[in-house]
This record gives sequence, C-alpha cells and structure tokens, in this order.
Amino acid sequence: MRVSSLATSLVRSKQRFLCAIACFAALSTASAVSATPAKVALLHTFPVLGDVSRNVKSLESLVRRTLVQGANIVVTPELATTGFSITRDQVVNGLGFTSPYHELAGIEALAMRYRAYVLVAIAEVTPTPAQQVYNTVVVFGPRGLVTTSEKRGLSGWHDRGILPFEVIPTIYGDLGVMICSDVYLPDWIRILATEGADLVLLPANWFGSTDQQ
Repeated sequence: MRVSSLATSLVRSKQRFLCAIACFAALSTASAVSATPAKVALLHTFPVLGDVSRNVKSLESLVRRTLVQGANIVVTPELATTGFSITRDQVVNGLGFTSPYHELAGIEALAMRYRAYVLVAIAEVTPTPAQQVYNTVVVFGPRGLVTTSEKRGLSGWHDRGILPFEVIPTIYGDLGVMICSDVYLPDWIRILATEGADLVLLPANWFGSTDQQ
C-alpha cells in the first residue's frame, strides 16, 4: 500500500494544546497491493476549549484546504471539536454531538464532494433516557456518514466504547480506526489486522506539559 503524507496544518489559539496524531499500520495484503495510493492529511489543531462552534468552523476550513491540496484521507485530533479537558456534565449540557451529527454537515459535504474519507473526533452524547457519553470518531466518506468508533480506554468522563471493531473497505485499502491510548493494548490492533485492515488511523490527543485551562 502506498501512503503519502500531506503537510499538517496548525490553528493558532491561546490554548497550549498538542496533538493530532494518526498511527498507520500498513499490512502486506492483496487489497493493499491493488489499492489506489492514499494521500493522508493529519490535522494538528489548537481547539478553543469548550467553543464547539468555533472549533467546527476551523476544522471545516482545514479539511477543505487539505482536500483541495489532494488529500483523500483526513484525520483530526481526538476531541477536536471540544478540546481535551472536558467533563461529563459539559458533554451532556452542550458539548456533545448526537447521531447523525448535524453540526458536522459542512465537513460531511466536503467528504462527499471530494470523494474522500474524513475522520472527525468528537464528544458524543446519546439520546435520553439511556443517556451515555462517548469519546468518538465519526467517519465520513464519498456517500456521507460511514461509521463511528468509540474509545475503549477510559479517560475519566466518558463511558467505555462497546462498538465492535469495524474495517472500512475503500479504494485506498481497508481502513481501521482506533482512538489514542487504545493503541496501548496490542490485541486491539491485532483484531483490526486479522479483520483485514491495511491502514489503521489513530486520532490522538496529548496536552503536553500544561493542561488546557
């Protein structure tokens, strides 16, 4: 599988926020050999903590820029719409998105227009009465919403993800998705590999030496 990396983009803000890491696991499979070359853009952003509207607007602008430059897979950081240091109450009371994620309609439209795959990492809240909150990645593709992936490792504010690992077939190879510290457990990468993933994308977040205030 041929993978090239597009130069990452930075959004300036007052937050000392590091990270939009994606982890790639290219595997030697038949599908990988025949796949169209993938050009992957990794967005390194500085979201304004708790300002969902501003963050989504910035992400949409960056996604558009990378797609215009030729990317066909775009990866945002973990919790790119909210910032990292959030609480469960904040997610329930305004920071969380609910499927089908209308707040991300602009990014979904870009994925469809450019026939690309865009991973947007969000805080998610499910409808009441069985309300749950998740650290989620939403995947958009050429036909719109493709799937979501939930973080399994706990970060203190969200519920443990329960969705099965899913491999997404694309012309660029089969894609797998994990989130940040979930990569610490090799068995989860192994599951995606045995399911046929050619490329594993890992939106991640690390706040460096100082926390977001």
